[in-house]
Amino acid sequence: MKRFMSIDQALKWGFVGLIAALDLVLLNFCNIELQWSDLRVPLVGGLLLAALSVHYYRRGGDALVLCMVTLMHIGCYTTVISVLIYEVTSFGFPLIDAPLRAFDAVVGYSPSAFVHWTRSHPVVDHWSTWVYLFIIPETMLMVLVVAFSNHRVVLEQFVWQFMLGSFICAGFACFMPANGPLHNHGIVPTDWQQPFLDHFAKLRSGDKFLFSWQGTEGLVTFPSFHTAWALMLILVWRKQTKWLSIPMAILNGLIILSTLSTGEHYIFDLIGGVGVTVVCVFVSLRVTAFAYEPNGVPREVSWLSRQVYRLPKNI
Repeated sequence: MKRFMSIDQALKWGFVGLIAALDLVLLNFCNIELQWSDLRVPLVGGLLLAALSVHYYRRGGDALVLCMVTLMHIGCYTTVISVLIYEVTSFGFPLIDAPLRAFDAVVGYSPSAFVHWTRSHPVVDHWSTWVYLFIIPETMLMVLVVAFSNHRVVLEQFVWQFMLGSFICAGFACFMPANGPLHNHGIVPTDWQQPFLDHFAKLRSGDKFLFSWQGTEGLVTFPSFHTAWALMLILVWRKQTKWLSIPMAILNGLIILSTLSTGEHYIFDLIGGVGVTVVCVFVSLRVTAFAYEPNGVPREVSWLSRQVYRLPKNI
């Protein structure tokens, strides 16, 4: 009988649990209250995905199981990492917007001028916003396509990259926070951008903040996780299929460009996002090399137990 838990799955769930535990510890040091009732929707969604995973696992539907488990990983991890980002933002470390603005000036880039040009062209402005927000449905589509193409290792590597990348960005949000070009260049925020500024300002003010999972914002500006995320997707599509790799690379290139045209990021944020991607790819390749056989078959937790058991007793 096949075992249900591989080393890769165990490591991912352990990482999710570690971030959840860190959330609970840091709550004691922040003026943040969690609105626990908001967890009903992700909990119900997670339980539904878990039930479907078990159902299709018993029926041998490996592609569907991989889809459900991947969505559970991403959903559960997003739930806990969003709390962590809000917590570390409230610590109030000095902002680093000044050097980021200085770098823009050195390379001759003006966020306000670029955003003004974008908004003066309604069609460009509309599609710029649409592309920026499209990264979430694109990720869902990618999970479906890769799972049914039986490229499990590629998908598992992406999940590791996504998890590690957001965790690294949370670390920067703690020690090197920035409130971005919208605030520092006097750019009038749109309706979907205003909550970011409101949440960021209130968290740093030290006032009590009621955290709601239904209204979370991506509070990290440096480095740009949007850039890292888009680059991760480019790598997946490149490994997936040739006829999709070029158009999806163009789409994700536009997503990266939209981080500037919407006024969400400085130029150096994008460079930081590239650096985050390099680190995450490096780590994910080594994790999957440990968790999978060379032929792509996942190693079971029992395999790890056997390796530990075989270690010399004098170690």
